[in-house]
Amino acid sequence: MRGALALTLVLALALAFAGAASANAKPRPAKPTARDRAAARLLANAADAFMSGIDTLESGTLVTVQADFARCSATYGNKVDAARLTDLESFLAQARATASIPALWQKMLSRWDSLKVRNGTLKLVVAVAHTQVGQVRKLGQAPQQAGICDVLAGWEASGWANTYVTDMEQTWSASIPVDGGIVQAARARVAAVTPQLRELGLGDAQIQNVLAAVL
Repeated sequence: MRGALALTLVLALALAFAGAASANAKPRPAKPTARDRAAARLLANAADAFMSGIDTLESGTLVTVQADFARCSATYGNKVDAARLTDLESFLAQARATASIPALWQKMLSRWDSLKVRNGTLKLVVAVAHTQVGQVRKLGQAPQQAGICDVLAGWEASGWANTYVTDMEQTWSASIPVDGGIVQAARARVAAVTPQLRELGLGDAQIQNVLAAVL
């Protein structure tokens, strides 16, 4: 799962699909037309591009973090095992990438708007995404972390505490001022039309991306 969203999306997607199975999905549109199916594919493609864009962001920031580590690898290379170092590098890359997510998301939303969808289900998805503009903007307020060498110095000072990186991640996640209630409500509205999205020809992987992209 895409790193910057993984802290919140994995559980939410599982809950969303569970809820969709029992929900009375609304709206209940007429049988989708060929135009509706084409629009659904384009909407799903834009969601996929957004999610892939997050992957690209994190790949780039990971390269930066690893280059930073090269400056102090002689000091810390033998003090931290590979698994824990990888976890730290991944978190710092994720934290750096998060601030760029709003711009990617806005590009996706503009693509959705340009489709001028007519189908009721697709209109709902786009409308719900617009309710999330303020929450997405808050991702840009995610606090930046110190460089990896400074973080390793702090970790060493803690006696290499086993929970050091996990504690950093939790503190960082909690500091992002996204309203979880608003996000969950938005996902629930889109999850409720999962059957209709399938009728529009979308597969489960595409629907997962749409759910995630709504944020």
